[in-house]
Amino acid sequence: NRTTGDCLKCIHNTAGSHCHQCLPGHFGDPYALPHGSCEGCSCYPRGSEQTLDGISICDQVSGDCKCKSNVIGKSCNECQNGFWNIASGDGCVS
Repeated sequence: NRTTGDCLKCIHNTAGSHCHQCLPGHFGDPYALPHGSCEGCSCYPRGSEQTLDGISICDQVSGDCKCKSNVIGKSCNECQNGFWNIASGDGCVS
């Protein structure tokens, strides 16, 4: 935008008024050359938190997924010791 300086169309999975962050469900460095490095999060859907439209919630820098109750791992694909039934989609139970 010539008046505000805001970007009108971000590319390469970036977002924000100056394309300065990764899109939801993505992580990395939007400033990495040549085109930024925002990659999709690799979260296990049944073990991780999702937005209402099904986008994985992960840390935009590290890519660590936000796990459901008693679920562990970078991609939320394991139950904590003593817990089971990750396939339920409601977290792990004891």
